[in-house]
Amino acid sequence: GHIPCGLICHPDKEHVLYPLGCTVVIQDLDSKKQTFLHGHTNNVSCIVVSRNGVYVASGQVTFVGFKADVILWDFQRKELLARLSLHKGKIEGLAFSPNSLYLVSLGGQDDGSVVVWHVGKREAVCGSPASARSAGSATVVVCSSCRDEMFVTAGNGTIRVWELDLANRKIRPTECQTGQLRRVITCVKMADDDNYFYVGTSSGDVLKVSTNNKLMTDYGPQKAKFSSGVTALLLLKTEDLIVGTGGGIVALCKGSNYKVMKKIQVQGAVTSLTCRGQGHQFFVGTNECQIYRINYTAFKEELIAACHNEAVHDIVFPL
Repeated sequence: GHIPCGLICHPDKEHVLYPLGCTVVIQDLDSKKQTFLHGHTNNVSCIVVSRNGVYVASGQVTFVGFKADVILWDFQRKELLARLSLHKGKIEGLAFSPNSLYLVSLGGQDDGSVVVWHVGKREAVCGSPASARSAGSATVVVCSSCRDEMFVTAGNGTIRVWELDLANRKIRPTECQTGQLRRVITCVKMADDDNYFYVGTSSGDVLKVSTNNKLMTDYGPQKAKFSSGVTALLLLKTEDLIVGTGGGIVALCKGSNYKVMKKIQVQGAVTSLTCRGQGHQFFVGTNECQIYRINYTAFKEELIAACHNEAVHDIVFPL
């Protein structure tokens, strides 16, 4: 519930994955059967599934100064393939490149580095500080939709597009320009053709940034911003945008002015939005540990899972 983008619908459309304490849960949507991936020594802080559905990667939190592991899993066999240890303190974000060649990991505030891993060789290709010294820390990483050598990091006052130079084992960042706007980025969604990406901000607006010239092309809504900030984004094939907010609103937005066409209210702040198939159906995860299924055409929510979002102190069978 508390992990940003922690709820993921697998490309096979039959399973959802989410972190639960130190484990990763794989749940069959029809039978509700659950499988657990055990291997982390502390709470899971992020999770990602490769586009082909073959790999799952998860990162964890640890104590200050200690190594925080990224674990690469085989989805089909439900087993641990590799433990990737370079970051310290916390893994903030993970992203697979479109053809699953690389895995990009982003360290937390105490670590501050971004590392590119070769999935096949299970080894690090190269790393770099994630943000400039003048900017805040990066908290989000997403890969390009078409090219294995490109990814984006964003966070507190920083949006960077990175290029991987494999021959020289280097990654080179370019800062994206947002003019006078200063924002804390909470989530990023890349377009299918890679020409632009959307970023959600804690101020409650959405910025559209061109990947080619690294410039912000527009942002909105200008007046009625989303209360409690934009916390999750989903980009549909129709190029419409679904926005999840800290106030529990799930809104369908159209056009460059981000006009809200439909919206629903869920319980708790939205932490995840994930598509099933082509987007006819999607799932919403909230920080109150609830999972909703939403049908795109009807745009009505259906609660499919709920549980405690704090410690359980007592339990009793009624007579």
